[in-house]
Amino acid sequence: GEIVHRLLQHGDVKEAVVLARKDERDEASLCGYVVSRGAFNASELRTYLKRSLPEYMVPSYLVEVEQIPLTANGKVDRRALPEPQGLLQTTG
Repeated sequence: GEIVHRLLQHGDVKEAVVLARKDERDEASLCGYVVSRGAFNASELRTYLKRSLPEYMVPSYLVEVEQIPLTANGKVDRRALPEPQGLLQTTG
């Protein structure tokens, strides 16, 4: 919740969801999905998050999506979100 809250405080972020995803090596990584208001810059967004969150809370992946998919119940449809392939950005 805190990571999403910080993302939503950024002026370019309209909506956000953060999930723990397992990679090819079965290791969990945080993945942030963002609906942006304009230009999406993952590096700038990561720098912004590092100012207020500890390193382990900064998502390893930041993926821009057109919209956050929802289930019929209005909850985030986690299975409909894309896998973050090849989008790993090293942190510092």
